[in-house]
Amino acid sequence: MTPKKNRRRGVVLSSIGQSKIEQARRQLEKTENAGDRLTIEELSERSRLSIATMTKVLAARIGVDKQTLDLVFVAFGLQMERADYQQPEHHEEPAEIQIDSPTTQIIDWGEAIDVSMFYGRDSEITTLTTWIQQDNCRLIALLGMGGIGKTALSVKIAQQLLQTERSFEFIIWRSLRNAPPLESLLIDIIQVLSCQQENLVSLPISALLNRLLHYLRSHRCLLVLDNGETILQSGEFAGIYRQDYEAYGELFRQAGEISHQSCLVLTSREKPETIANLEGITLPVRAIALTGLSPNDSDRLFAAIGLSSSSAIDRHKLIEVYGGNPLALKIVATSIREIFDGNVDGFLHAETTVFNGIRRLLDQQYQRLMPIERQVMTWLAIDRDWATLAQLQADIVPAVSTQGLMEALESLSRRSLIEQKNARFTQQPVVMEYMTEHLINQICAEITNCQLSTVNCQLFNTYALSKTTVKEYIRESQIRLILQPIARYLRERFRSIEQLERQMGQILDLVRRSEIAGSSYGAGNAIGLMQDLHIDLTGYTFANLTIRQACLQKTPLHQVNLARAHLMDCRFAEPMNEPHSSAIDTTGELLAMGGQDGTVQMRQASTGQLLFSVRAHTTFVLALTFSPDSKTLVSGCIGGGIKFWDVHTGNCQQTWDKGRIWTLDFSPDGRLLVAGLSDRDNSICIWDVQTAECLKILIGHSAPVCGIAFAPYPIDNRQLMVTTGQDSVVKIWDVESGGCVRTLTEHTGQIWSVCFHPDGDRFATCSFDRSIKIWDVTTGACLQTLLGHTKEVSRVRFSPDGHLLVSACTDRTARLWDTVTGKCLKVLQGHQEPVWAVEFTAGYLGSTARNEHQSGSSIAERFLVSIGLDRTVRFWEIVYQYRSNPLSIDPASISSHCLKTIQGGGEGIRVMAIHPDRQLFASGGMSESIHVWELCDRSEPCQPHEPIGTSAPTGKCLQKLTVHNSSSWTIAFHPQGKLLASGHLNGELRIWEVESGKCLHNLPTNHSYMIQFCRFSPQGDLVGCIGSTESSIRFWNIQTGECWRTIWLEAESYIFGLDFHPQGHYFVTAGHDDRVRWWDMQSGECFRSQAANEGHVWAINFHPHGHLFASVGGSPDVKIWDAESGECVRLLSGHTGNLGGVAFSPDGLILASGRSDRTIRLWDVATGECLHVLAGHTSGVTSVGFISIDSSPQILASASFDGTIRLWDVQTGECLNMFRPDRLYEGMDITGITGLTQGSIATLKSLGAIDLLSNEIVRS
Repeated sequence: MTPKKNRRRGVVLSSIGQSKIEQARRQLEKTENAGDRLTIEELSERSRLSIATMTKVLAARIGVDKQTLDLVFVAFGLQMERADYQQPEHHEEPAEIQIDSPTTQIIDWGEAIDVSMFYGRDSEITTLTTWIQQDNCRLIALLGMGGIGKTALSVKIAQQLLQTERSFEFIIWRSLRNAPPLESLLIDIIQVLSCQQENLVSLPISALLNRLLHYLRSHRCLLVLDNGETILQSGEFAGIYRQDYEAYGELFRQAGEISHQSCLVLTSREKPETIANLEGITLPVRAIALTGLSPNDSDRLFAAIGLSSSSAIDRHKLIEVYGGNPLALKIVATSIREIFDGNVDGFLHAETTVFNGIRRLLDQQYQRLMPIERQVMTWLAIDRDWATLAQLQADIVPAVSTQGLMEALESLSRRSLIEQKNARFTQQPVVMEYMTEHLINQICAEITNCQLSTVNCQLFNTYALSKTTVKEYIRESQIRLILQPIARYLRERFRSIEQLERQMGQILDLVRRSEIAGSSYGAGNAIGLMQDLHIDLTGYTFANLTIRQACLQKTPLHQVNLARAHLMDCRFAEPMNEPHSSAIDTTGELLAMGGQDGTVQMRQASTGQLLFSVRAHTTFVLALTFSPDSKTLVSGCIGGGIKFWDVHTGNCQQTWDKGRIWTLDFSPDGRLLVAGLSDRDNSICIWDVQTAECLKILIGHSAPVCGIAFAPYPIDNRQLMVTTGQDSVVKIWDVESGGCVRTLTEHTGQIWSVCFHPDGDRFATCSFDRSIKIWDVTTGACLQTLLGHTKEVSRVRFSPDGHLLVSACTDRTARLWDTVTGKCLKVLQGHQEPVWAVEFTAGYLGSTARNEHQSGSSIAERFLVSIGLDRTVRFWEIVYQYRSNPLSIDPASISSHCLKTIQGGGEGIRVMAIHPDRQLFASGGMSESIHVWELCDRSEPCQPHEPIGTSAPTGKCLQKLTVHNSSSWTIAFHPQGKLLASGHLNGELRIWEVESGKCLHNLPTNHSYMIQFCRFSPQGDLVGCIGSTESSIRFWNIQTGECWRTIWLEAESYIFGLDFHPQGHYFVTAGHDDRVRWWDMQSGECFRSQAANEGHVWAINFHPHGHLFASVGGSPDVKIWDAESGECVRLLSGHTGNLGGVAFSPDGLILASGRSDRTIRLWDVATGECLHVLAGHTSGVTSVGFISIDSSPQILASASFDGTIRLWDVQTGECLNMFRPDRLYEGMDITGITGLTQGSIATLKSLGAIDLLSNEIVRS
């Protein structure tokens, strides 16, 4: 019996209706309720609806009948119209995850402060305890001005509740000081509540709120959110949310209105309007406003500071003047002790006591500061973290002496304006916010009026609005809290992009005139603002300027003039295409990565510094391994060949032609090298490293072997080795005998990675079945199965001490697991595309992983890198604490921060499509853009691409189609040529209008799995191939966007090629499983399947007449098939590489093939003769196609991982022209630039920069 689907019943208020009701409500409050807010009870009485129904109507989430809505409109004197209501929205919820109640409390204090020195608040603690424990309040606002003690009280009440009988299962304390987006906060909290079991990537806010409410209902939780004012808008009426933070109101509304057994406590200087609307004396939503400390409690504070000698009368006057504000009293008491020698009466008679809140007090304190103290205070607010003396000295311009800086820090410490710990300095949140606002307001005043004279430009030129030299998560906070508010102000002040560009141009002109010689932040700040304002920097000039602390990793700088500029602490992209392999040496100091384009890079693991980069192979480097002595790196390519590299010089020591390589590993003693080969037997070969002699060939896997790991120590006097494969099988081998000891078959998907625990007694595997398993190497027993990832798990690694396991997954996350309990401790997020590799490293920026033992427990610090197909390498810091008896990791103690991100800027071309009847072709690949190119006559202006031959066609880029944060994997033109389809790594399938470049549809795929292939049928329907655990071929009607057919494939089927018979009655597919399949278009059934006998099959193309089709696959040969019989009728030999593409000419006489050997071959279809070998590409060829052109000569286009498209004369084999999409820094003038190493300059040139004083200009 088919289960019924939930229907969306009734209607809810639309945004228009909600606006009308809200306006009418406010008008009634002004005219009939003296401006006070109407309660839900009063609204219920006015509309004659129940409180529950009225709440449901205002929430606009659950449907009600239209008559009910009409009653509400009538109650407000309104007439309901059709635009005032709509059907309720529906989001698919994630699968329910059952979490058992923890046997012990889980307490996550986050950044909670130490409250061991706590004074008073007995009555408030009693009230809050009653509200939480007896009255079951669901939402409590703890309100008060800055410094009044809200944070301390929130921590204290949480500690007190730990001791009560009706305690909480979870206590989570979080600071909103850095204004985290609600999505990231919810993910963080839910991960704690779910014990790291949930995968929340790409869920909408509504679904995340539903997950949180699930846990608040099923468990007793205390959530404390501190510094709530950071999500509220300044300069508006109290309680209004900041732009982009309105969703917090929905969090508070649901926490207060929906029944649950938990409590959310919010501390804030202002009462959010949501809470104001919900609170009541007897309701489950309440608010308490903190006043100052009592005289007795204040006296205790004074005694602690050393101000108890003054008379009680004077002290109580002081308490009265400052309202008992603990922070104010602490600041002023310190000033009295230092400046007035402890004489309170003298201070009071000095008439400096005017105080109307902590802000005015801080204003007074700020005015008293010396200039260098103001600089330090401003820089501490910018740094937003503990800063060292050396860091502050490097920041401040003009430079200050060490002695002067130390004196300033000492003075600020006496004023109680900064905090100090371990020779590092920071500020209390209220002081940090004050200084941040002060900086923002002054910067806005300067750049609005362009008063950047040598006097008035000091702030813009002497302070960085964001920094590249801080940890990555701090930089993101600086952008969010400093740079973006300034950009937002400019956007509101100067409404149009033209006005913004004009204003920024004036700012740059004044920066040039007023720049502090050699050290100004002005140009870097201007660039940062222009980035956030989305101003195109093409053609801008920053010549002769100092550019400092600018992050330019993802910013196109086309034709930007940096001639003679001086760069300081700027961050650029690096030439890195998609990495598909990695290795860490035995010291943890060297990180190697292998790319899709055959490149091997060596980096310093602690800094990410590039040591060398070599074009090692022609295509995918899937295998890397270090020798045990860390002196040699070995790389293996799926296109064939093994190479040995000196890790210090980058020189190739030797090359072995040993077949197509999937994986490599050294034996622990370094004498043996083992590889998994892509051959007919899926064999494992063991070589003697010294002689290159093949000692053994192990046969047993039925698909390619993707993972190999040697046991670090002998087991029962035997050297054991584990292999894993695409056949979902794990095998344990005796290396000496070559015999298979055990075969383990519990995985149900491809297994791409295996690693041994440092102790050598167990090993871990990960699979495309989404699981990780830990096995006993002796018995073969599965000890643990770790679940949590939602897609294919690609890599696992143990930490050096064996306490942690890290996994990489195509769900764009990495996870940390406790190897004792098997629980997920942390989910690392930030990559925009699949995470393909993870490695533990020895340290970061010179520090090393350490353990600090404290009273029976120890704090550990670990570092790791995650490598994604978004061409980023992220460096992470992991800190956690051990629990003893038994030894395990305290899950509440673990924290993770991204310290640095390296961004790749390579532009390799993966796919190309030829227009059916125009001289157009499209290309896409590793960048976010698809380029549509048009060939034109010699008489037309077609810059910037110049022909190589005098009679060759020229061309221009007609359209640039951009999909943010995802590369394109497949593209195809519609048969009529007006539309272009593109499939992406993030699961999007888009339809573009070719002429306008407009995206017409983003077709619903209902998943986030990669679109591997798309093609239009001759009838015009779009077909997309999806490869994953939900593998399928889907058909869409492009007019309606409806998916009208889904052909489900076996799990983990990956289709790399698909083409339709010219008549459209069937199509052929090929993929990873060595099969070519024929599918009936009408029924969707597979009516023939034929083995290709070459592993993966990468591309298929039909002959124009339909009687033949050609394919290229894992072997170097090109195959021509009889389309009707399914027999291979001709084998074309000559290529030495695999992968690539194949295409018939429009007349069917010539077949073109491009392979990873960097060549294209033209074949006579009738005879099989090779007519031409076309050479010129510097990396593997990915796609070929014949361009429709009436005039002679006939033209072939080829695309390559080298980032170029070449046009070839088919008759002569001559290269006619070369096209290259603009690289990230195309045409950027770096003539005479200073502040960069020669390696950095070479990197910029490889990404398109030019030096007019050298001969190394790369013509695009």
